[in-house]
Amino acid sequence: MTRRWFRGAARIVGFLVAVFLPPAARAPAAALEAPPAVDARAAVLIDAASGRVLHAYNADARMPMASTTKIMTGWLLAERAAPDDIIWVPFEARGIQGSKLYLEPGERYSARDMLLALMIESANDAAVAIAVNLAGSVEDFADLMNRRAAELGLKNTRFANPHGLDAEGHYSSARDLALLARAAMTHPAFREAVSLTEAVIAHPIKGSTREIHSHNRFLVSYPGATGVKTGFTNGAGFSLVGSARRGEVELIGVILGGSSDVRVAQKMAELMDWGFSSFAPRQVVAQGETVVMAAAEGAEGGARPAGTGDAGAGGAQAGSAGTTTWVTQEPLMALLPAGEPLSEDQLTWRVEGGRLHVFYRGESLGSVAPAPARGGNQAAQEDGGHSRGPPGRGGGGGG
Repeated sequence: MTRRWFRGAARIVGFLVAVFLPPAARAPAAALEAPPAVDARAAVLIDAASGRVLHAYNADARMPMASTTKIMTGWLLAERAAPDDIIWVPFEARGIQGSKLYLEPGERYSARDMLLALMIESANDAAVAIAVNLAGSVEDFADLMNRRAAELGLKNTRFANPHGLDAEGHYSSARDLALLARAAMTHPAFREAVSLTEAVIAHPIKGSTREIHSHNRFLVSYPGATGVKTGFTNGAGFSLVGSARRGEVELIGVILGGSSDVRVAQKMAELMDWGFSSFAPRQVVAQGETVVMAAAEGAEGGARPAGTGDAGAGGAQAGSAGTTTWVTQEPLMALLPAGEPLSEDQLTWRVEGGRLHVFYRGESLGSVAPAPARGGNQAAQEDGGHSRGPPGRGGGGGG
């Protein structure tokens, strides 16, 4: 049975602006415009689809992250509870500092409403209630948070609590928070909760309702904003994890240690504008495309369409000895600098783990499923060979 978390909740509606690859993309590359200056302690911008970093400033520095902590708390709740599961308020939630709903011990709320209270109102008492209900104590829930951070490969993150109030040993980095948000946004309930600017939650015992409202200026004002979370403490300053979509592209940005909520929202908007104007989605690999690779591990060879009869400079000819010919089973789109053509010194390839991995200037763009070409030299085993150029366009159909 499909679990539905939200019914009739208020939504923020953004303008979705399609991004297309212009003809100028085939012209000589123009210098990438410099990203906007961000007057904060750290910042990063990533492509949500691939996780590739588009811009980074002090992105790996460990620092307090305030209520952006609740991204992990909310994600774990969405994963581990059904929408109608009951979250009871423990005594530990009373007297918590900072933003709160003044929940009373013994009160009972649905997991859905606690997720909304956590991510929209940024309620610290809701965070404590979630932690105790899911793990038995705040300390055990922090252990759960840290295990998930390790699974994600977050190298500069450690959680000491579920709400983000300043505490010894509680820190993250801009890069880690971007990767955390990227993972959390794949959960439909979490994604919907962080996209809302207001909602109504119910008190199951009293039969009353209350409205909750977001203070996220970026989410309210930026066209196409899809989330995610603000934060402030004296130690952390003003922080913002933001996401926005235009057409096929969604970006995730993080600003830590800003001077005001107005300023971080403004700078996030500038960073997003730069990302959307500087990068464009491009089909790097087409479905049904033929790729010829050197079969020997460590050898290099150019990828060319089968049947061209020309290996090219440094290339490998289809069907020649010591080569493997593959046919891609799916297309690959990647976010690349707008207006910059793809050339042989930018793309490399490697077969690993049963996938054809594609790299741009040494950075992974993703992978596609390959199959050995019929009639060509086939290799069932994996190899580490890679080519220097993009696959030819004459050997297969588009995808």
